Amino acid sequence: MTQDPTSIDPELWLRDYQRTADELAARAREAEQNMRAIHSEIETKHVVLSVNAAGVLESLRVRDAGMALSAARLSEAIMNAHAEAVTQATAQMRTIVAGISPLDGEQPIVDYMQRSVPADVQRRMDQINEERRR
Repeated sequence: MTQDPTSIDPELWLRDYQRTADELAARAREAEQNMRAIHSEIETKHVVLSVNAAGVLESLRVRDAGMALSAARLSEAIMNAHAEAVTQATAQMRTIVAGISPLDGEQPIVDYMQRSVPADVQRRMDQINEERRR
């Protein structure tokens, strides 16, 4: 049964609103700390690399097996490892952001993030996820 909005005690409504706002602010502070800690490292037989939450390359080490590759193949190995690391970092980010979405269960922030991923990156992420399922 829906309550008549004119019958709500304004002070009670304001206390409830403030409690909800305080809870969301606490979630946002915790999420910010967690996002700063996001780090994804990928090790392949050719390279070892890591990225931060934004997908920015933090470190790259080419292994001996990678040094034996042609420039084109080494570039491909680096790009594939980078895409996988970004996929992992994005998954961590989505988990954190889902925790700060509105209390009613909607996830507009996550939806926005998913819509803002460039198509080529999304295709590569989908391909990596499909390969993992096999």
